[in-house]
Amino acid sequence: MRRCLLVFAVLLVHASAFPNRLQRWPPRNQRTRPQAPPKVYTPEERKCFQEAKVHYGGSCWDLLRRGPCAQGQWLVLDPLSAPDAVPKCARKPCANDQVLWPDDGLCRPEKNQTVCLKSGTTLGTDHYGMGTCNCISKERVIHSDGVCYFLYKKGPCKAGSILVQNKEGDTVCQRDPCFKQNAMATNSTYVQWEDTKQCFPLESRGPCVEGKVLRLIPWRGAIECTDGTQDHILIDIPSECDGTDQDGNCANRIQVEEQGEKYLADLINSGKKQKRKF
Repeated sequence: MRRCLLVFAVLLVHASAFPNRLQRWPPRNQRTRPQAPPKVYTPEERKCFQEAKVHYGGSCWDLLRRGPCAQGQWLVLDPLSAPDAVPKCARKPCANDQVLWPDDGLCRPEKNQTVCLKSGTTLGTDHYGMGTCNCISKERVIHSDGVCYFLYKKGPCKAGSILVQNKEGDTVCQRDPCFKQNAMATNSTYVQWEDTKQCFPLESRGPCVEGKVLRLIPWRGAIECTDGTQDHILIDIPSECDGTDQDGNCANRIQVEEQGEKYLADLINSGKKQKRKF
């Protein structure tokens, strides 16, 4: 008995001598893994993004196609690398006219109307090869409630708030800094210019230099000054430089680079949503 008391006393002394030793390391459920820095994409990868493709095996390929993969496989993004866009060959789980629905693991027809029930949505396949509900209109974004809304509008938010897109690519409600102007406007949407904190209507010159127009870039969720003479979302990839902008740069090259940024942003946003599933 005395020996046990002696051992207990020794342990108590050691514990009192190092009171914080066991408290320095947080509990297991409070530990966080250090986040790896974002992937730095090579010039070859970025060139593929400008064609709405990914770089794999030394060439540019379309996602969700067989491409360089073996029979029965297709090219998708690797979910273990999310949110970085890293392509890999994986087994194709469904027929060409079917989509793998993640909720039940079943292959459903592309035109299935029983899973994406919200108005303005349609069934599609994400960059990881899984079924997802997308907005039919490219000018809208899908919210956590499964409904598609316009950004910088009230949408599902309470009065005095608007729907915006955060850095994670999620739609969130925030206070409308231009609430007074929007309450009186009938055909315009006022947004705040961050540099001056002033409110200007979209599709106007606003704070922009001559020749530029204040616009919402849906895929970026940002308000920017863009060229007022052409659409800010490029569909066709130009192969030659037909002219220069006011700074002397090839106008077509700038459009191609913007297309690459748009595609990469789409891949990364998809990756952030994919990562939260695990």
